[in-house]
Amino acid sequence: PVGKGKALLLEDVPSTRKKVVKHSGTGSSAVLVEALPSVERGCHGSMPTRTCIYPPLPLGGTKTEVENLRKLLRETTSREEDVVERLSVSEFQVLTLSKRLKDYEHSEVGLLRKKNAELESR
Repeated sequence: PVGKGKALLLEDVPSTRKKVVKHSGTGSSAVLVEALPSVERGCHGSMPTRTCIYPPLPLGGTKTEVENLRKLLRETTSREEDVVERLSVSEFQVLTLSKRLKDYEHSEVGLLRKKNAELESR
């Protein structure tokens, strides 16, 4: 296949694969010829079918929509990171307070309080 920018002699391309492209810029008004992709025959007879390859469109629609989705994803990711960080801090605080509570319960003051509560409940 002939790509853009490659020199091509008109005689090298079969007439069924030629597409006339008019020059739209300034300067020479010569007609250019672009080689078209080869045509394959379909399996249901001799009807020619052309294979077209379209560039992939970004998921989600237009470029603006994609950019908005990317921005939302970045913001969401930042919020999730903040939440995970705060959760980690909270878990550490709970762990620290639980340890302090156990230490208090096993201290002399904690044991005295526990005995006092048992006496009052009788």
